[in-house]
Amino acid sequence: FSDPLKLNAELDTIGESQVAASGQNVYVVWGGNPDEKVVGNLYFARSADSGATFSTPQSLAEKNTLNVEVAADNSNAYVAWQGVLPDGNEEIFVKESSDAGVTFTMTNENISRNEGISECTSIAISQETKVVYLAWEDSPENNHEILLSQGA
Repeated sequence: FSDPLKLNAELDTIGESQVAASGQNVYVVWGGNPDEKVVGNLYFARSADSGATFSTPQSLAEKNTLNVEVAADNSNAYVAWQGVLPDGNEEIFVKESSDAGVTFTMTNENISRNEGISECTSIAISQETKVVYLAWEDSPENNHEILLSQGA
């Protein structure tokens, strides 16, 4: 392994990180601290040179993220997270980039859309079919379930 690179620059950010790579593109995301239930911004940094250098981190969502995830395929990158809404409900959100992480969709697409707590998201892309899979734990009416949604 190489010497570590500090990706969060001068930002005072916390949270767990996730990494995905496709070709020479490397994507790193981090957000709030799910162990302590401390929400934070969702940050994203990208490398187009196999991790030798990274972009300045950008915030993709503000003040409401936990359990961030990232998946990549060719020029597509997907970021998913558990978002805490102003009313305290927790939902699963996703953003997409079709230009190798240079830009992302403006809206945060709510995938879970329910009254229960949605958490512990996981995202993957099939290299053969290019289908994006998103799984999470949900608790509508206090009944824990594992849910799966797929997109193109």
